[in-house]
Amino acid sequence: MARRVPDDAYVTNPNQLGTDYFEFDNPEHFLCHPNLKNFIEENHLKLNYSDEDFNPRYAFGSQKHKDRHYNTPRAWDIQHFLNPEVEQDPRSFFIPWYRKSYRKITIEDIKYVLSGHYQDSPYDPYGVEGDYHSRRAFGLLASTGPVRQLSCSCALTNRRKQLAFSGFVMVLCLSIQLFLSLLRSQLHQTTLQTRRARFRRIPSTGPIA
Repeated sequence: MARRVPDDAYVTNPNQLGTDYFEFDNPEHFLCHPNLKNFIEENHLKLNYSDEDFNPRYAFGSQKHKDRHYNTPRAWDIQHFLNPEVEQDPRSFFIPWYRKSYRKITIEDIKYVLSGHYQDSPYDPYGVEGDYHSRRAFGLLASTGPVRQLSCSCALTNRRKQLAFSGFVMVLCLSIQLFLSLLRSQLHQTTLQTRRARFRRIPSTGPIA
């Protein structure tokens, strides 16, 4: 099934089916298989009440506790940036599929939200808002921006460890070279002193007549 996105709106669709509204008799804005409606009725997949329009999110989507950590918070984070005037719960299963931003969206906005890690919220794992538990609520579990940020952080940490180890090896090698140089110098001085001592002990035969 597919739904046309309004020209003046944006969609937040993490790794779960987010479409929350569908009309079977409106092909200009909604498309699906011709037998889908019968399939839904035969299998009792219309899980919303009879006086409500069909909600694909209830029938084909997922609403599990993992979604509250991996998926809905990411939709909330994007809408939190593009519609800061709207108050929502990041764990809510009722975050709308699309919204109209309070202003036009730029390329920089897209880059920002796709690399987001819950900035300007208590859930930012790198921020100062909230507490220890709120900063760990989604940042260590979500699978888009935060994980990329944490992966980059881990990669940076590993890189720093590699550089530190390389520096340690370099210092160790230089220390060994310096030690060997000093040892060779000391051995050379000892050899010279020994030869001089032997030369002094050789008796003189006097001048030849």
